[in-house]
Amino acid sequence: MVWIRKRSACLARTVLALFAAGMAVLANPPLSAAAAHGSRTGEVDRPGFLVVVRDRGARGNQELADLLAGVESDYPLAVLHIGDDGQGVENGYRGEIDAAARALREAGVGRIVAIPLFLFAEERLLTDFRDRIARSVAPLPLEWAPPLADSYLFEEILRDRFLSRDPQGDAEHWILVDSAPDRDTAQAWDARISVIAGRLAALLGGPGPAHVAVLLDDEAAGAEEQNDALFARIRARPDEGRRVVVVPAMIGIKYTRHMSRMSALRRALAAPGIHVSQPILPHPLIRTHVKREINRALEVAPEDVGVIVMAHGATKPYNDIVRATLEPVLAGRAHAFAFGMADPESIAEAAAALEAQGVRQAVVYRLFAYRWTFRRRTDFILGLRADVPPPMMGGIPARVRSAIRFVSVGGYQDDPRIARILADRARELSRDPAREAVIILSHGAGDAAVEARQRAVVEKNIQDMQRFLPAPFAAVRAMSLREDWPDARARAVNEIRAYIEGQRAAGIDVLILSNRLLGEGPYRRYLGDVSYRMNGTGLLPHPLFADIIGERIAAALPLFTKEQEPGSAGGETLTGRAEALHALQ
Repeated sequence: MVWIRKRSACLARTVLALFAAGMAVLANPPLSAAAAHGSRTGEVDRPGFLVVVRDRGARGNQELADLLAGVESDYPLAVLHIGDDGQGVENGYRGEIDAAARALREAGVGRIVAIPLFLFAEERLLTDFRDRIARSVAPLPLEWAPPLADSYLFEEILRDRFLSRDPQGDAEHWILVDSAPDRDTAQAWDARISVIAGRLAALLGGPGPAHVAVLLDDEAAGAEEQNDALFARIRARPDEGRRVVVVPAMIGIKYTRHMSRMSALRRALAAPGIHVSQPILPHPLIRTHVKREINRALEVAPEDVGVIVMAHGATKPYNDIVRATLEPVLAGRAHAFAFGMADPESIAEAAAALEAQGVRQAVVYRLFAYRWTFRRRTDFILGLRADVPPPMMGGIPARVRSAIRFVSVGGYQDDPRIARILADRARELSRDPAREAVIILSHGAGDAAVEARQRAVVEKNIQDMQRFLPAPFAAVRAMSLREDWPDARARAVNEIRAYIEGQRAAGIDVLILSNRLLGEGPYRRYLGDVSYRMNGTGLLPHPLFADIIGERIAAALPLFTKEQEPGSAGGETLTGRAEALHALQ
């Protein structure tokens, strides 16, 4: 564990000189146009948004103003700069706070959501101003969005910064964090950022997690000595044959390009083989983060929620049938299709298409047989879970960099109406049920435990299916080809062929129902010349199927209201999601 003081001696001299020069800070930018036009939906508790950020000085504040320009058009938004009252300015930041609060009240908002552009909620400057801000906005309720370090977009910014200086992923990585008020807080922050550093190692494919160093405020005992020792340690790494990339995870002073926190840090780490990246601000994902927190704080009517259908996809005829089946369900709603098995590029393109239409919240429906299929991978791509999924077809997937607030649901095989579709398929093939055995043939899984879990769902389909048949079959059995796993497939083919031959020897004809979304896949190719009848239609097309998907999407739409998603004012975090979602997934 390493901590260093907030400023090097060189930086301290720079800041003192700047204070003496009496640098002015940038005033709050004006409210967005929404203050004049009002809410599109006109809800009673219409929110206003307050972006709370460290006062960085003229150059740094202008960077943020440029980054957030035009970020909101439907709801009032103001930027509040806060900082240490150390320049002898009368009333300090009281006037800044009161002006922002007054502007939001005059815009007619019913509540205020504060979006802190700070890594942690416990940062000293933020905690010092929380009560002042609350008193100023009263009697309006004040809610706080999560800090930056709770957002997956923060990890994406760090990833970009490392890749900009280390595209091969072979350097030693350091993350410098600014700035803890005491050692206990520094330890807690170190632990939190170290978890992120571990995930970054997987995303970057580098030699290991980044080293984390949390900077201390000036008042911390022994900070100066630890600061000097840390910089000496980093400067020594190239002498030991290690190339070093340092990412400053900080939003520091920037009066000018040369009079800034970053220029002092670069001077302190100036040595061959050491590369200091740009800090986390400015970065376009800061803008995305603010927009995303706005979207997550909003209650929306179900009819305003967009939908992304994530389907396997194949050739144009296959895709066209999927579209034709679901277009009536999605008519009148912003929607897009993302064909592929949780393909990040397709999902990102679909999200961008919805965002261009003004969509703020969207249900991503995984059009796969089971609720759990590609759930972990999809939720990672959407930023809904932090744990990195196992590599698959191209490695670890990229995450969607979107301001849309997503809910991810899926599955259809466990719906009782699937049994009715299977019964209809059986009737289409049947000639004499008493002398026919039916195989419900599925794709299958490679993992034995997952295969058993899937098989249990299909067995339930078979139980329900019997109720819809005019006469019972001699036998109905669930089987799977396990087609993507050669060893498992070879065993499955032998088992299926043996079953068919056994039934034929007993004078029983075999009917195979393709338990796939569409078509029959490679079933005929692998089963060879054994005797059976199969229509190869799959579950589509069938009128009941659209009803199933429509109802599952409809059940997810109300999850965007605060009443059904407790804590939405604080936002989803990487460590938890609303319990209401799990019933649908």
